[in-house]
Amino acid sequence: MKKQLLSSLVLAGALGSMSANATNGYFNHGFGISHKGMAGAGVAISEDLMSAATNPAALTVNGNELLFGFELFSPDREYQVSDVDVYYPQAFYLQSPGKTSESSIFAIPEFAYGHQVNDRLNVGVVVYANGGMNTEYQADSSVGDSGTFYAGTAGVDLKQLFISPTLSYQLSEQTKVGVSPIFVVQQFEAQGVGSFADFSAAPEQL
Repeated sequence: MKKQLLSSLVLAGALGSMSANATNGYFNHGFGISHKGMAGAGVAISEDLMSAATNPAALTVNGNELLFGFELFSPDREYQVSDVDVYYPQAFYLQSPGKTSESSIFAIPEFAYGHQVNDRLNVGVVVYANGGMNTEYQADSSVGDSGTFYAGTAGVDLKQLFISPTLSYQLSEQTKVGVSPIFVVQQFEAQGVGSFADFSAAPEQL
């Protein structure tokens, strides 16, 4: 009887549980479709050329290989504002009642090329990116909407592109080493934050 009751409780808990969803913000938990499917496990196991993005020694090539792909990333971003605290009227508040970001879907590319020089030496290049959590909270002055921070449409835009020439060498059956210098191009933009000028060391930049 106790076993049946316990089994019923476990089943009820499993059926009544909710799924949890989260992201790492701008930063990927893994690079390449295979590693994303394994929750980012790309350091200790090599599934494809994109393994070199997290572990240069994982670059393993059979002849010449080329990989290209992109991820469609569609996060939900919004905020809600509760009633303004009447006891602190001098505080800086977000415009109520809240907004949902207009930017809804992002294409994040990936590219890799590898060449097998000989049985021990592999060379290649891996190109990958971070981004996709950009926000754009629109303001509509025609209805008296002055924006999230009372300075028009607000939001941030961060893009990062990584280019990694890679070399891997098989020292022995059990040991492999790799080297991969990383060149990074980054762009950042923020808008609608002019209300923070009084708090900034460079107000003219806002």
